[in-house]
Amino acid sequence: MQRTPLLLLLLPPPLAPLCPLIFSRSQQICDSSDLNALQGFVEGLQSSALGWSFNGSSSSNCCHWVGISCDLGSALVKRVIGLDLSKKSLKGSVSSSLGGLDQLKLLNLSYNSLRGPVPVELFHLPHLELLDLSTNMLSGLIPAESNLSSIQVFNFSFNSFNGTHPILAGSSNLSVYDVSSNSFWGPVDTGICNSSGSVQVLQFSENMFSGDFPAGFGNCSSLTELSLSETGLTGTLPDDMFTLSSLSQLNLKGIHSLAS
Repeated sequence: MQRTPLLLLLLPPPLAPLCPLIFSRSQQICDSSDLNALQGFVEGLQSSALGWSFNGSSSSNCCHWVGISCDLGSALVKRVIGLDLSKKSLKGSVSSSLGGLDQLKLLNLSYNSLRGPVPVELFHLPHLELLDLSTNMLSGLIPAESNLSSIQVFNFSFNSFNGTHPILAGSSNLSVYDVSSNSFWGPVDTGICNSSGSVQVLQFSENMFSGDFPAGFGNCSSLTELSLSETGLTGTLPDDMFTLSSLSQLNLKGIHSLAS
């Protein structure tokens, strides 16, 4: 099941120029710390057909490499702000060195064959607006604490993550949150609705949650889509569910004993 079109439709306007970003300047030099971060990322891959070169004069011009976007400022030294490597047949692990891309706004590694845990460093990129690691073979626990204060689109769907699902406290701009088709357990935490009033899409389906259907979704006043199908939740619909006037899609398949 692919929901990429939905994410693109909901992608806020400030992110649109990043997919892709085309530069007219012929002379662009990458920041050395960004180059080191990119090299560390490639070293974590088992194979790569990206064509990136870290040798010779071409290494300083990473803004023209496949999948990379840089800022448009007038400075000669450019900073990497976008890394879009979706559907590049990448295999291997996600290197913690990506945390060195401290100006990154977009990170899309979806539809690859990446394995292992997600490094905690990715959860401390305060400028990151889109984080899409969906449809890989990633696993492990998600850090309880994060600093994704600018995040708008968060998609970890179709992997093998476990433990409690990420809360993303303090992410006041969050619009799309998708952790479906994983192995998260425990209760569904609706604190996301307290952190952001702009949440439009919440996808929790096909996980291993437990407990009663949670109250609190009523605080997501802009919510248009909510899926909790096949999650193991039980109980009745709380009253605040009936205050969601913008809700157009609600999927509760597999949740028994629902009543109000």
